[in-house]
Amino acid sequence: MLSSRFLRMQAEKCLRSALATTDLDIAADLKRMARDLESWANEADFEIQLRRRRPSLASATVPH
Repeated sequence: MLSSRFLRMQAEKCLRSALATTDLDIAADLKRMARDLESWANEADFEIQLRRRRPSLASATVPH
């Protein structure tokens, strides 16, 4: 899994490129790509939070 930080940096690059280009179709594609990357970054953060909240299987098992 890619880190959320990396995905956000890539999204920022896409937005900068979208602002720099004069081609409106390419700018729209870059903005969509940035939106998707940001969404994936949010999903990665969510997955990390879930893993931190879940107890590990070893500590969750109680001997009988």
